[in-house]
Amino acid sequence: LAGGLTNGTVGTELARLTNNTLEKNYPYLRTRVGVLEDNRLYAGAVGAGIFANSSSPVTLAFSILGAKESEIDTELQAIKEGGMDAVHLDYIDGIFTPEVEPFDGTLYMSRIQTITGLPVHMHLMSQSPGRDLFSKLIDVGLQPGRDTVMIHVESYGNIREVREAMASLEHIKVDVALTLNPETPLRTLRGLGQDLGKVDMFNLMGVKPGASGRPFVNRVFDKLEALVRFRSTRELFFQIRIDGGLNEQRAKRCKDLGADILTVRTAIITSREDIDKAMRIFKQNISSSPVSNSSPLPVWDQAKRKAQDY
Repeated sequence: LAGGLTNGTVGTELARLTNNTLEKNYPYLRTRVGVLEDNRLYAGAVGAGIFANSSSPVTLAFSILGAKESEIDTELQAIKEGGMDAVHLDYIDGIFTPEVEPFDGTLYMSRIQTITGLPVHMHLMSQSPGRDLFSKLIDVGLQPGRDTVMIHVESYGNIREVREAMASLEHIKVDVALTLNPETPLRTLRGLGQDLGKVDMFNLMGVKPGASGRPFVNRVFDKLEALVRFRSTRELFFQIRIDGGLNEQRAKRCKDLGADILTVRTAIITSREDIDKAMRIFKQNISSSPVSNSSPLPVWDQAKRKAQDY
């Protein structure tokens, strides 16, 4: 593919691309397309083609961890009305995070689907989660091709076990996300080798995992910037997600550094506004945040710029 394709050919080209291995090898592409009429297909940078949304809006996922049982349905309705993009759902076994009470987020899958219809990002705070738990997620309604399962690198004894878990998730055809705690260095991922190309998302914890409302760890900004640079340098297409401790100021900074998805809760529910209105205001303010000139351009923006130069 060369140069930019006009809007009239995007639908045809998308159909062709999704019928071959490109979509499987680069799942990041399908999440960047958005509404076809508002996008163009840019190509050439990596010889395969990159979908680039001209506005590149950040995705917001709302967490229900910490919500009172009697208020969950109300919050889910507010999520839908407030324009949130996804629901963040936790599964806590009480072993991986021993100081936190167990929480079985799978019990809320049906209600989330019925009330919101939004994609679910399932965060497994579990020791060595494997096929039994993954199968349970499908049984309770997790949808392959739409929903994402986030597993902690720290949950497993070594990288080989991480790769085996990734293979199990790939088998049930859900998007695979690897989560790293604030203190876990990126060099931990070196053992993944070519399997890095199978990761749909990296979820960087902005807080110590567990309860809602914990303080943000500032060194995560440096980790985010390094991961964005690594993604660009290696021409990879995974999304980058920040989970926890985000107020509006930190969320803006993460977006400017190159994060694609931000998880929020406390900043919304502590607002003076109703939840749905607070969500709309938060999302509008984050989406209008200017991109920092000092942060490296993500690879899709590099491709877009090259295509526009033709």
